[in-house]
Amino acid sequence: MKIELLWFDDCPNHEAAEQMLSDVLKEFVVSEPIQRTNVPDEATGNLVTFPR
Repeated sequence: MKIELLWFDDCPNHEAAEQMLSDVLKEFVVSEPIQRTNVPDEATGNLVTFPR
């Protein structure tokens, strides 16, 4: 299973989102690591299907 957190510089919520995701994974005993993917521009966002 791949668990990916997409984020961008200056995002005010990515740290809180990562903490919430981590908490949920622990609650459901999921040991897969969170892969953090920085999305620096729209082209990269399109490539990784970053939600708008």
